[in-house]
Amino acid sequence: MTKIAYLVRNMLAALALLASPAGALDFSLGISGTSVDRFDYEIGLLELALEKADGNHSISIVTLEDTPRSRMVTLLANGNTTFDIMVTGITRERHALLRAVPVPLTRGLLGYRILIVCDDPNGHIGHIETLDDLKKLAIGSGTDWPDTMIMRDAGLNITAADYENLFKMVSLGRIKGFARGALEPYIEIANRAEKYPNLKVDETIAIVYPFDAFFFVNRQDEERYRVVLQGLERAYEDGSFLKYFKNSEGYKYATKHARLSARRQFALKNRTVPDLMDMIPSSYWHDSSLTN
Repeated sequence: MTKIAYLVRNMLAALALLASPAGALDFSLGISGTSVDRFDYEIGLLELALEKADGNHSISIVTLEDTPRSRMVTLLANGNTTFDIMVTGITRERHALLRAVPVPLTRGLLGYRILIVCDDPNGHIGHIETLDDLKKLAIGSGTDWPDTMIMRDAGLNITAADYENLFKMVSLGRIKGFARGALEPYIEIANRAEKYPNLKVDETIAIVYPFDAFFFVNRQDEERYRVVLQGLERAYEDGSFLKYFKNSEGYKYATKHARLSARRQFALKNRTVPDLMDMIPSSYWHDSSLTN
């Protein structure tokens, strides 16, 4: 789709939403696993979008234990599920099966990966100067995450495992690092300090590629798509999106500790990215320095 066609489609969607009476929809947000707290940021952002959109909408949470995101995508695409909206990292395949609301949820910072490492001499990742050095490092990533595919495609040594098990693997020295988005690891380590007291965030490198998470709906669910898009666009227009983003716990930790601009950055190609990413306004992406 060309950029002009993309803009025309969204203008038509916005006009259609304004022309029709706003209803009251329930948004059943599907969550992978049972740890709802892990998705507090995304839940709050959806609440903000529905608050800003026309209509009087509500949210319910549907937890799917032991259901990987890839399976959730298939279920939602087939309409054979108890949820009607989900959050996941974007790929060409996922956007073909579902419809991504074109507002990146972390302003692109999910594509800035930094490592959770073990805080002892044996866990030190060493001096990483080149991509070849990085390729020698055993790095963990989620089993069905797009990140795993992106990093493997670049030749990195990636061990795929269940999310929670990856913390244990770093702690025990089975892998050297667990790659997380810049807003994620500080909270995750703090929440597991008692269980894994030897974990910390590496301060030297960042693995960078164009990527983010988005809200996804079934391709036939035009109504929910329009509501969420309208709400997020209005939140950008009145400043409430950026206020919510910068007040989030992950952002506060990252601005204090991540120092992305001071790290050695390794830029990777993302061959899974859809054309949609090129059409998103630049104002929806964050400055990678994490200083504003």
